[in-house]
Amino acid sequence: MGRRRTGTAWEKSPGVWIAAITLADGTRLTQRMKPRPNGQPIDKAYADARAREWQRAYDEGEWKPPPKPVPGAPVQPPEGHTTGGWARQWAEALTHATAADDLYAVTQYLEGDPIAARPLQALTTADLVGWVERLKARKSRLGGTLAPRSISRFAGTLGRALDHAVSLGLLPTSPYDRLPKGTIPAIRDKVPGARRTWRYSIEEISALLWDRRIPRDRRVTYALAFATGGRFSEIAALRWSDWEPAVQPLGRLTLSRGVTEKRRIGKRPAGTPPERVEKGTKTGAVKEAPVHPVLAHVLAAWRGEGWQALFGRAPTPTDLIVPNRKGAARLAGSSWNLLQRDCTAVGIRPRKLHGTRHTTIRQARDAGADREAIRGITHAAPSKDAFDGYDDPSWERVCREVLKLDLGAIPDDSAPDSATAAEATSGNAMERSESEIKSSRAASGRAASGTCASGSSSRGWSPARCRGTRSAPPGRRRS
Repeated sequence: MGRRRTGTAWEKSPGVWIAAITLADGTRLTQRMKPRPNGQPIDKAYADARAREWQRAYDEGEWKPPPKPVPGAPVQPPEGHTTGGWARQWAEALTHATAADDLYAVTQYLEGDPIAARPLQALTTADLVGWVERLKARKSRLGGTLAPRSISRFAGTLGRALDHAVSLGLLPTSPYDRLPKGTIPAIRDKVPGARRTWRYSIEEISALLWDRRIPRDRRVTYALAFATGGRFSEIAALRWSDWEPAVQPLGRLTLSRGVTEKRRIGKRPAGTPPERVEKGTKTGAVKEAPVHPVLAHVLAAWRGEGWQALFGRAPTPTDLIVPNRKGAARLAGSSWNLLQRDCTAVGIRPRKLHGTRHTTIRQARDAGADREAIRGITHAAPSKDAFDGYDDPSWERVCREVLKLDLGAIPDDSAPDSATAAEATSGNAMERSESEIKSSRAASGRAASGTCASGSSSRGWSPARCRGTRSAPPGRRRS
């Protein structure tokens, strides 16, 4: 009797796990693992358990692999032979992390429209033009009509479904490819110029970071958002292992993942928690953000005693830095509601979550921060040729640029009582090293941000306390 087959699993790339089983004929069958229902990241123990269960289900006849396609056999037409039927069949077979968004677009914005009943093989460009025009006139659940960005996304979903039909021989060509120029609206905001109103002033940032009317865990969340310029999904996915306070001259946060809510069709049953999907960042980039002195102070105090006071135990490296009260990753929808509440509580105008990202980038650029250095923190760096891979700005240079960001002064009553000395002072390593790098900054023609004389404690740090060519905080003008 041969050894019992158990299945295998391995991590193909960060966060992407592959499971494999052995079939009766000795061949191996592999597939990518779906995210865990509870939103927690997949680890080796979980992956091995799922692989063993898959192998067992196959061995005992509870699961059968799909039949292999026969080369040269005619392709069967999709069930229903309609555009809507094919689009839904295509969307339901998708397995990538945001596949539910494609299924949502099909069920909510294609099905129910006259185009859905149109035979797939009879679909014309005129049918698509009519559908897009009806989308432009359709009411949005948030008021007004659908945003151009949304219409473009929904149309693109159907376009990919038609491309797949072409690849299977169901259509000779895709009518989507023959749409007249301008049919699909350009990707732009619903209200042009509205993004300028999303930004926060320095006084408003200070209120969100230090006002005790806001719960402490949410103030830490806002500090992470303003100090890194990360997307909210990336902030929600940060774990303590992503923070390296000992890195010099500023500590480092690695943003490599994002957490979103898996879209579902219809209402979620009462009492059922939302399903979370943890994947790579929106662009697939792994970004390393210097830890601004204000953020270093906040994180040191939060890890030292704040996190434990809220959850009743000390955090571990795999714990989320700012989980919700149930220990799961925060979601954008509920966090938006809380941001509106917090803004109202401290007397500032409520804004979007994405406004923190706009504020960070704009304020850093207004203070003279280097575009490429800031872009490497907040976005995927564009690559035009092989040379770009050798031309990344140095860590010291990126740290200098991040110090130009003004997050306001740290109140004197916010010292990290239980934080370790290393964590509490890691944010000021850059300040201590300014004298060493000042000469190189002058040689490069950049304005020095000054040498901070606040000592080794991060209490009361602010750009205004630094000596140098600028006595006013970055981004402010002296009267």
